[in-house]
Amino acid sequence: MPTVSINLPPDLNSLVERKVTSGQFHSAEAVLCEGLRLLQEREELGKPDFEVSTLEELEAKLLVGLEQLERGEGIPGDKVFTELKEHSRRRRAHA
Repeated sequence: MPTVSINLPPDLNSLVERKVTSGQFHSAEAVLCEGLRLLQEREELGKPDFEVSTLEELEAKLLVGLEQLERGEGIPGDKVFTELKEHSRRRRAHA
């Protein structure tokens, strides 16, 4: 397998170092592999609607969700948990 050499910006390099130092990952390579797995998963599933970049956007999306619930447009809890379990199973299978 060919070796890939990359230069990370200081903020991302610090993030990788913190993840390894904390013991969450055993190496920088493991951190980057997890990031790439998440990117692949995101591409396979499509960019999620809930992704936000600011607190204001999050609050706006929460208000929309609350309004939908008030109109009876919610998803039953058992269906949500079934989907979450399946998502988790697929993620573990790819790890």
